[in-house]
Amino acid sequence: MLAYLNSVIKDIIKPDELKKYDICVDAYNSTVHNFLPAALDDLNIFDAVANMQNIVTVLDNCESQFAGSSPFTGRNKVVHDIADMSADIIRYLYGN
Repeated sequence: MLAYLNSVIKDIIKPDELKKYDICVDAYNSTVHNFLPAALDDLNIFDAVANMQNIVTVLDNCESQFAGSSPFTGRNKVVHDIADMSADIIRYLYGN
């Protein structure tokens, strides 16, 4: 998804549109480079769940930049749902 966003953003010329796309790129950068690695490395269940919830939050923020649905709605939903389910699985496996 990050590669896709980076390829699409090259064609954006309107500043207001570019800002929306930049927020989505930042959301996926945070997900790929911060939240996922931290969740995988965390020995603390609460931090791992918090990192999965951070993914959900940044993707919701990306989505909210667009009136109606964004050009990434389908892809955002998949990643959002995986992160949400992952948080639930972590809670289930570790009793929280």
